Amino acid sequence: MRTTKEQTSEILNRVNNYKIKQKRKQKAALSIGLCLTLCVVSWSAFHALWNGNPSADSKEETSILETDSSVSESNITGVTLSSLELPSSSASQLSDMIGLVIYQGHIYQDSGRITVNQKTKDALVGTYVGTATGSIDEWTSNSNSDEYEKDFASTFAGDIYTVSGYSSDFRLCTFYNEGDVFYIQLLDYIDGITLITGKDLLTTRLSLLENYSGISFSTYSEELDYEEDTPSTTTIKMRNETITSFFAALNDAAFLRDQEFSDNKSKTLKQFFVSVQLKDGTNADFLVYENGYVKYMDFFDPVYLTVSGEAFDQFFNLLCNRSK
Repeated sequence: MRTTKEQTSEILNRVNNYKIKQKRKQKAALSIGLCLTLCVVSWSAFHALWNGNPSADSKEETSILETDSSVSESNITGVTLSSLELPSSSASQLSDMIGLVIYQGHIYQDSGRITVNQKTKDALVGTYVGTATGSIDEWTSNSNSDEYEKDFASTFAGDIYTVSGYSSDFRLCTFYNEGDVFYIQLLDYIDGITLITGKDLLTTRLSLLENYSGISFSTYSEELDYEEDTPSTTTIKMRNETITSFFAALNDAAFLRDQEFSDNKSKTLKQFFVSVQLKDGTNADFLVYENGYVKYMDFFDPVYLTVSGEAFDQFFNLLCNRSK
């Protein structure tokens, strides 16, 4: 079993891999949904960002049952999210360190920042659980420091809270404000978890089916320079049967790992970046491919949900017909 320090080091090494190349660049450039700001920043900038002292007001967490799914079917094996085997951390890689905090022996990593008003912040931010120390940096990462084994060791400093409507086994947050504008940084525990069907993500962790309020989407291609050529975004600010049927099919779909598709085939297929808006002000972001593969953008690994049939066809046609 990997030690917490080994897991943390591997996560830091992955910063320059899939998540930077695709998720962060495109989400910031596309400006989808609630003005997500997902820039990777240096340790010093991140420390300064969270240097404020948010209110310690708290409320009871409304948690959902978090499991890694006990479904056992002969034709569904599931996937376990893993860390990539990359060289040990270097100072240059650590300068691009993502936000992470250790809580109850698990590593919670940055899954995006949302900008909200006071009312949404009060509804979303739950119970205070502790204060991140900002004790993981380029020095502790390359030493035998025991900081990795301590709760609330982190790459930033700030108070940590549960997130209302989510299990603390999956999601925590921190926040700061500038006047009446609040910035909530979501922190998710996904490293090493096992997923069998979409239910393990959409229902157990995200409560997406009952809580989505609309979607925004645009065409996506790895060949585009999103800083120079940002595609237009289409927004559907309501629930409808086509979208709901697709999410229901996605909920029942199986997870699979497909490195060949990730490396080569994915680049040849028509695909859409789809940001799902939830009623609580958060977003869940996916890549949807024309062959029925669907990727949750917070997963580093080449793992996909596979959907087929009328529900997928109607949804993909909706994306094609409504895209600008």
